[in-house]
Amino acid sequence: MPDISKHFFISLYIISFFLGIVLLTLNQIYIARTNDTLHKKLQYYNWTFWAHIMINFIYFYGLYFWSAWEIKHYILLVVNGGYVIFVFFALYMLQGFAGINIPHYKKILISASAFYVGIFFLVYEDAKVFAQNLIWNKTLILFLACVCFLVISIVFCCIVLWLKWMRQKIKLRKDFLIPVFCTALIAYAIFNAYVDISFCFFRERTSLWGINVYNLTIIFYLILNIASIPLLYRREPFINAIAGKLEEPILGNEAAKIVSTTTIAEFAKKFHLTFREIEIVELICHGKSNPDISQFLFISNNTVKHHVNNIYKKTGVKNRYELISQLKSIRN
Repeated sequence: MPDISKHFFISLYIISFFLGIVLLTLNQIYIARTNDTLHKKLQYYNWTFWAHIMINFIYFYGLYFWSAWEIKHYILLVVNGGYVIFVFFALYMLQGFAGINIPHYKKILISASAFYVGIFFLVYEDAKVFAQNLIWNKTLILFLACVCFLVISIVFCCIVLWLKWMRQKIKLRKDFLIPVFCTALIAYAIFNAYVDISFCFFRERTSLWGINVYNLTIIFYLILNIASIPLLYRREPFINAIAGKLEEPILGNEAAKIVSTTTIAEFAKKFHLTFREIEIVELICHGKSNPDISQFLFISNNTVKHHVNNIYKKTGVKNRYELISQLKSIRN
């Protein structure tokens, strides 16, 4: 049975790596066609998650990588480093798509991650020995503290992001990107903590048919990549971008050129526009209608109207043409 399960998990890794490369390729094509900043953030997330899973594979199937097996403890450090980098870019990507900033999230995550990686690497082997003999001391407490601190930090950031996203909605959206990925990130953080702690306290119970339970992360990776297809890659704007069918600006080439200058930044600073409002102004300059913007940013049509009305109030204009005129006046 161990051999069968080992080959089964290796097959899952191969399938998942292939799917990850497909999604990376599709996203890169989209970025090349549209220069979309949100999908650039998504690309960072895709690369770090793919690399994290690849390092896991090398670590847990070290018998197939003899040179790596000799430095297994150091590869574990890389595994944990890849994990915290993936979490950082996952939250970075989610904030972009939600149009929301989590206060001090970088400081929180960097502090928790540095504590987790450093303490884990320094005391993990000793913590295993003390835990197996149920000897409570500073080493074991430090180990548990670093694991719990990182989980609490991730859960806190995800909940804050989710709550802010829910409050800004005018009505329930059909877009499940934020709740799906926030839930997945929380679940993965808790699972990772469970594995870390169980390997200290219940080492003999952490195998599934002779396979390290941490290999279940490949199932998580596979499911999340499959979920990404309907959430991100099958939308009409993406398909049109791949086919080279992006709409031409209906407000003229002059309006479109504004986006490629520093005018938007100056405009946003002058009228105190939010990140989401800046994105909508850019799309308006490209001649996108409210339904187009709704699909492009994965938000409801009513949410777009709400943002557009806020932009009009802040800038003192009544329609899109007056908004373009304001931008031209700043540029000139």
